[in-house]
Amino acid sequence: MKRNLSGSYRPSRRNVLIGAAASLAAPMITRVGAAEAGTVIVTDGGGAWGDAQKEAYYEPFEKETGIKVRTIPWAPGPKIMSAIQANVSVGDCVDVAANQLSRFSKAGLLLPIDTGAFDPKDLAGLQPVPADKFGIPALFGSMCLSYDKTANGAHVPQTWADFFDVKNFPGSRSIGSGQNPSLRSFEIILMGDGVPMDKIYPIDFDRCFAALERIRGSIIKFWTAPAEPGQMLVDKNVVMTSAYNGRIADLKAGGASVDFTWRQCTLGGPEYWVVPKNAENPENAFKLMAYITRADRGAAFANLIDYSPTNVRAYDLMPKERLAAMPTAPQNRGEQLLINVNWWSEEVNGVPREQLASQLWERWLKG
Repeated sequence: MKRNLSGSYRPSRRNVLIGAAASLAAPMITRVGAAEAGTVIVTDGGGAWGDAQKEAYYEPFEKETGIKVRTIPWAPGPKIMSAIQANVSVGDCVDVAANQLSRFSKAGLLLPIDTGAFDPKDLAGLQPVPADKFGIPALFGSMCLSYDKTANGAHVPQTWADFFDVKNFPGSRSIGSGQNPSLRSFEIILMGDGVPMDKIYPIDFDRCFAALERIRGSIIKFWTAPAEPGQMLVDKNVVMTSAYNGRIADLKAGGASVDFTWRQCTLGGPEYWVVPKNAENPENAFKLMAYITRADRGAAFANLIDYSPTNVRAYDLMPKERLAAMPTAPQNRGEQLLINVNWWSEEVNGVPREQLASQLWERWLKG
């Protein structure tokens, strides 16, 4: 994978279908004329994530089906929810976090998944997280402690406690905004304050804000877009930050002096593809989702960026060295905190816990 630090990027193509495993590849879809096939509007994750989506999913889907893929920028779940509620179009196939899926579905904002568009073998391959009535698992990614390798010489941070240790690890920091709890900052803060991983839930919000207040002066930004933390490291604006493993691995492969540790990463569970109730092209959205779920497409995506595929059949199509780089690889999974999606999805006095956390964060920022 090649990336230059000016921002231009084109993933190197890898031979995904190797050896006898090529037999798992799905047959080509019959291509029809573009005018007949229509269009589908889908989320572009931006940066390395978006580039991998285009190469593994969108461009070959266009070629196989004739359906024109139009991309729109990724947006956080709360913004997508507000837009759908206002009947504003957000596209046909969009990405939401696992802890937001139930909020969307309970609010009646999503169309049920048309499973008839999928190969039954690919649906069965969605493990350990199966398809939901309203969503298809998209990827597994980890939020990791990421850092500038040149900031403190050989003295590099290893745990979130180091993130909070501004004496031994001086320099500016960044962390995801708690207004979007799916960025996992509340869990990160508690680990940094010494809470063991098996004691993170239920989250003590008062303790979170007390711990964050102690280093507030060293945090220059609470980032909101997934591409921001990596760019801040490259630009030397911060010495460490929370960031998605795939984005930092991509920058590192491109020659940037950045790295991350698997220790105390937060493993999401997982991102989901959904179809909004006001989608203009729902049938094409389901066709695209079925295509993305194919084993060969999952392998192609995972060979371009270090995010785990959700269809386990894809692993048979991937080189061993790529398997070792996945967040769900056994040697990596054991050091991480698995996000408790069910806890976040619960309601307190009729209000989703995620929404309450967002309100508490806003109140703290203004305090």
